[in-house]
Amino acid sequence: MDDLREAAAHHNDDWLAQRLIEEAVALDRKRQKRGDGVYWQYVNIAYAAQQTAENEFNKLYIRGVCRFAMESGIEQVEVYRAKTISAAPSDHNGLLGNAADPQALLSVLRGDTTVEAPPLKEAYFTDTGLSVRLPENHTSGESC
Repeated sequence: MDDLREAAAHHNDDWLAQRLIEEAVALDRKRQKRGDGVYWQYVNIAYAAQQTAENEFNKLYIRGVCRFAMESGIEQVEVYRAKTISAAPSDHNGLLGNAADPQALLSVLRGDTTVEAPPLKEAYFTDTGLSVRLPENHTSGESC
């Protein structure tokens, strides 16, 4: 958590990924069972760290957009493609342009499972390239 705060305050997701790589020496393999046998699957630490850093940075960014919207009286945020992901499931394309209640989305990102915010779920902002932004026609008079 300290590294995420440091990245948000002074760096970027690439810096965070590098820190995760440095700290992930013990995570270079993942044990999985297949049938009666056991095999080792090697994990690309650099890729895993980059994905984790981008996902956590994006969720932090989304939280900030939602809080700004709530504090500014903006009732909706908009889902958009922030990064092109070739392997993103096609059902995520249906979310593009959707409006979301910032308070409900913020609650979902904080782990509140009682909030109904369909079709937006925390998982939709992991490895998809999706994020949220203020609507182009917001009327708060402030800029983000």
